[in-house]
Amino acid sequence: MGLSLRGVELLWGDMAFKDSIQAATGAAMATPRRRVAVRVAGGVVAALAVFGLAGYFGGPPLIKYLVEKNATEALGRKVTLGEAHVRPFSLSATINNLTIYEPDGKTPTVTLGEAEAKTSAASVWHLAPVIDSLHVDALSVHVLRDANGRMNFADVQERFAALPPKPADAKPARFSVSNIAVTNTSFVYEDKLLNTVQRVENFTLTLPFLSNLPHDVTLNTAPSLFAKINGSPLALAGTMQPFADSREANLNINLDGLEVAKYMAFAPKLKDAEVKSGLVDTRLNVGFRQEKDKQDLYVSGTIALRDADVVTHAGAPLVKAGRLAVDLDRVEPLAHKAHVKSIELDGFGLLATRGADGALDLATAFLPEGMKSAPAKAPAAAPVTATPAPASVVAASGVQVPPKAEEVPWSYAVDRIAIKDAKLGFVDAMAPSGPGKLDIGPVNVDIANLASTGDKPAKLDATVTIADGQTIKQSGELDLKKGTLNGTLETAGVRPQGFAAWWPHELRSQFGDTGINAELNYKMAWSQPVFQFTLEKSRLELSPLYVATREPVNLPASAGNDDRATKAASPAPKGRAGRAQRGNRASQRVADTEGANLPLLRADKLVLDDIQLDLAKQTFEAGQVSLAKPQIAATRDHSGQLLEMARIWAVESAESAGKRARAPAAATAATNGGGAGGPGWKVRVGKMAVDGGSARLADYEPAEANRGRPVIHQFRNIGFTSGTVTWPLSPGAVPMKLHAESGRKGVMNIDGQVTPTGPAAQLQLDLRELDIAPLQPYMADRFNAALRSGALTLKGKVAYEAPAGKPIAVRFNGNVMAGNVRTVDRVTGDDFLRWRSLAVSGVDFNMNDAKGPLQLGVNNVALSDFYARVILNANGRLNLQDVMAGGAAKGEPAPSTSLTQANPASAPEAKPEAKPETAAAPAQAAGPKPVIRLGGVSIDKGNINFSDFFIKPNYSANLTGMKGSISKVSTGDPTPADLVLDGRLDDDAPVNISGKINPLGEQLFLDIAAKADGVELTRLTPYAAKYAGYPITKGKLNVDVAYKIENGKLDAKNHLYLDQLTFGDKVDSPDAVKVPVLLAVSLLKDRNGVIDINLPVSGSLSDPEFSIGGVILRVIVNLLAKAITSPFALIAHAFGGNAEELGYIEFAPGSSTLTDDAHKKIETIGKALADRPSLNLEISGRIDPDTDADGARRVWLNQRVAEAKQRDLRRSAQAGAQAEEGEGGEQGATVTVSPQEYPKYLEAVYKRESFKKPRNFIGLTKSLPPAEMEKLLLEHAPVTDTELRALAEQRALTVKQALERDGKVPNARLFLTAPKLNAEGIKDKGKPNRVDFSIRQ
Repeated sequence: MGLSLRGVELLWGDMAFKDSIQAATGAAMATPRRRVAVRVAGGVVAALAVFGLAGYFGGPPLIKYLVEKNATEALGRKVTLGEAHVRPFSLSATINNLTIYEPDGKTPTVTLGEAEAKTSAASVWHLAPVIDSLHVDALSVHVLRDANGRMNFADVQERFAALPPKPADAKPARFSVSNIAVTNTSFVYEDKLLNTVQRVENFTLTLPFLSNLPHDVTLNTAPSLFAKINGSPLALAGTMQPFADSREANLNINLDGLEVAKYMAFAPKLKDAEVKSGLVDTRLNVGFRQEKDKQDLYVSGTIALRDADVVTHAGAPLVKAGRLAVDLDRVEPLAHKAHVKSIELDGFGLLATRGADGALDLATAFLPEGMKSAPAKAPAAAPVTATPAPASVVAASGVQVPPKAEEVPWSYAVDRIAIKDAKLGFVDAMAPSGPGKLDIGPVNVDIANLASTGDKPAKLDATVTIADGQTIKQSGELDLKKGTLNGTLETAGVRPQGFAAWWPHELRSQFGDTGINAELNYKMAWSQPVFQFTLEKSRLELSPLYVATREPVNLPASAGNDDRATKAASPAPKGRAGRAQRGNRASQRVADTEGANLPLLRADKLVLDDIQLDLAKQTFEAGQVSLAKPQIAATRDHSGQLLEMARIWAVESAESAGKRARAPAAATAATNGGGAGGPGWKVRVGKMAVDGGSARLADYEPAEANRGRPVIHQFRNIGFTSGTVTWPLSPGAVPMKLHAESGRKGVMNIDGQVTPTGPAAQLQLDLRELDIAPLQPYMADRFNAALRSGALTLKGKVAYEAPAGKPIAVRFNGNVMAGNVRTVDRVTGDDFLRWRSLAVSGVDFNMNDAKGPLQLGVNNVALSDFYARVILNANGRLNLQDVMAGGAAKGEPAPSTSLTQANPASAPEAKPEAKPETAAAPAQAAGPKPVIRLGGVSIDKGNINFSDFFIKPNYSANLTGMKGSISKVSTGDPTPADLVLDGRLDDDAPVNISGKINPLGEQLFLDIAAKADGVELTRLTPYAAKYAGYPITKGKLNVDVAYKIENGKLDAKNHLYLDQLTFGDKVDSPDAVKVPVLLAVSLLKDRNGVIDINLPVSGSLSDPEFSIGGVILRVIVNLLAKAITSPFALIAHAFGGNAEELGYIEFAPGSSTLTDDAHKKIETIGKALADRPSLNLEISGRIDPDTDADGARRVWLNQRVAEAKQRDLRRSAQAGAQAEEGEGGEQGATVTVSPQEYPKYLEAVYKRESFKKPRNFIGLTKSLPPAEMEKLLLEHAPVTDTELRALAEQRALTVKQALERDGKVPNARLFLTAPKLNAEGIKDKGKPNRVDFSIRQ
């Protein structure tokens, strides 16, 4: 078009030049008037003739020449013109076959079939070209962009850009063109860079006129355009004033089926999105008008997108749309106003995918290639790096650019938005709980009256269908101005299992057919600093409810294979490992297949009524939470952990958990305006109710002790109700009731109040016949006895309180009974302990250290029809000591200790290791002693079966028919209780125990008497054979014992009466005492064959070496041994005297004279020998070399002094002198030397003895004082071993003679033995200067 106008201007200028020459020539020839007229007429004719001839014959070549020459020079391209026609008289011209070539001069760029223009004479007075019509036909334009991005007209563009600019004050050329028509035109754009070709065909443009003449600029022109753009029709029509100041324009743009995909090559290539199809239809009206600095651009009409399909580069679907229709009432982009009548989206489909790298395809697929996923914010205006339009061009266009002002926010209103039958899909490879796929649809949304201004909120209704009738309905109001959304959300049968892949990673569960039925009345607001979300009077129902672990609960056979068991710090001992292997094999045989197939929780429904929620305030309330017919099934593994709990909510490491929680926690803190120090959530539940429930627990923790099988606990008909429960816990009491049934007859009822903040509770307990046998596996490692049956019944009130920083307070009032309890030996299965009934009535237990000591009151304890098996094993250990087992915790093997049979392998009780003495810790103040009150104890139909395997042959006794009672006793009353207990030994000998006892006093008080008559001694043969080496062949035993404990002292009397005790032949026994047993019998028996012995026992209970039980058990067992090994003890008890002193007679050192005490002992021994005529006595004299040597010297000196006096008396008698005082006496009496005489006779002895004596200075024997003479004489006294041996023999002889003379013991029963010349072998506390006795038969 621009080239055609340029040609018209050149042609018009050439014609004006010729007219001016002709006018000048005519003026020069002007003469007289006529001549002038003729000449003028001739000139005109000639001019016309010349004009006509020049136009017809000279115009076309000239036009062709000028067009080709000027166009070639101006464009720098080869330009050719086929032909030109000029019609001078109609002022029209036609050109044909105009071609503009590429720079190579061969390839056409622009071709013009024909252009015809008809000018108007009005051009003369308008001084501007005025064209009456302009017709362009068969115009073809070929635009090319090469592979380097250079356009094929770039050289022309650069050539024009190099021309000098027009003056700034230059005015645009005026023109007027009417009846413009462009027909049969086509445009081809070929893009080698993008490898695409765009075609515009059948381009037809009509324009009534186009004029910038002053009187025409305000007239409307009505352009009309039709074309096919790549085959899609485009129609444009309307009115416009292009050169008026208002630039007013109003155009209708109609597109039909514009293929979007063909134009995507010009858009930036997307990372992973490709438009495969899509058709655009428009019926738009676009208007523009400006006034001074104000511009108004508006758009109205409809625009629709049909059959849109966007896929990834790999062909995977992304977005589809059946039809998107937008009906615009008026949109003013420059004013940021929009009023949309409707937006309708039908058949929309969206499929989003998150890959294994965590990237969401929709987040990146539509980004241009090369752009990062999180690009920086792009500038608001479009980039201007392309060649800008010169300012002169902008100014010439007449469009006034308004000054840049602050951005005006958009104001919009949409009357209706409708989404119909939309389908959404999401495939997530990075879902927290595994790959997930979600299909939602159809989705229908209807929004009415959506506007950014005004007070009327929009109405928002939506219905979302997930699958199989699962629907979500929304009905509410949306106010964008206030930033609020209020409404009701209803769900019907929505199954959370469909969203399981997006549950938290820790929540490893499945929800099966759980359906959510909800009516949530919500309000939300996001315009405030803190996001607001509330629920009011809402209801949530899960029906049915199903919760199970994601994977089946398959446990290893034993704790040894349990993953948790491998986390132990040290390996298990061999014994435990052995049991684990046995448990492993057993559990493989009897796995809990029933429990493995049960969900953790199944219920008809879980309902939360009257829900109130405030997210900003962090409050939640529910009027009632009810659970109907729940069925709970749980599994406890070998380590004691609830397996479903561990698997439903998996425990992460602190590090990974911290990473997961860090970002959400920060976001939550920012949203709620608070951090970790915030007040936290407040929860209130008005009532909780459970009805018709059941529970099943498979406990593998004791499986090893249960032959590899889990212990199954089952409860049925569970009912539970509670009052208001809050979090944080409120200080008020919460009423609650619990009912459950277990086993065949077990019923449990609990009713009362619980105060969680205490914590505290006041409950009424009613437990009836609860089976306690399932508790056995939990005690297996602790007891060698197995609980086979038993039922617990308890009824009463319990109060519990544990305030922070204060002692725990517990109180119980009621009755307890354990009935039909039976325990057996775990090795043999035989009965160990059983009873029909153990009833404890009137229990009053009160423990509150803050108010006083522990108090326990019991009205009565009744034990009836009981049996106990008591055994003394071969190692001397009672089976009662082996009831407690070490258990697996100590690494002990499986039970091998029998409680009902002989157990020779039973190890003796380990003695505690001696601990080094340490300084005594400061004594702590002992707390107050408990206050205990026992109303009475009764025993009926008791049976104790006793066996002693410690001796061979074994001994057994059966104590039957036990019946008795204990009267009331208490810590506050020192009065002892009356004790009565009767029974029979082997259903024969009666046994009676009676007395008084108070075990609850400050100190134990016991005063009882026990009596057994007519016990056959032959039953004690095992004991006699073991300890004495002789069996008992005959005899009876009467026992009459009395024990009294008072003030920590024991005083026991054991009266044993054995009649006709007779031993049989000797048997071999390594444990038998090494003394003559028959001698012992002789010691015990009197002349009538009766052994009547009282064995008193006394001691202090505070002595750690003293044991009451040991004393009682050893009384009978040690009787014979004591008699045999301590015969003089029996003599002492029978005849008086000290048991140790009767075994010997003491003498003064060096002397053989009997003392008065010695005479008394001899008298006692004489009586004993007289009562036991079968016994003989051996007498052994003894000296002590150390003390008897000195004594012998003193005796020698005394004898020498006496001999000196006797010599003196003989001389006096021979001389006939009068007898001195003391000289007379009995026949054979010794001479007595008085102290006054002693120095005289000592000096005589000194002079008589011959040994070296001190002398004076002249060599004579020196006179010495008596003391020095005595000292020298003692030093030189002649005492030898012979004299000492003689002393020992003399002592024995003296005692023997005294027994014969004073004790009346026949000489035939007394025997002197060899003397003992030292003090060795003496174990008693007597002096070594003595005579020892030994009894022989």
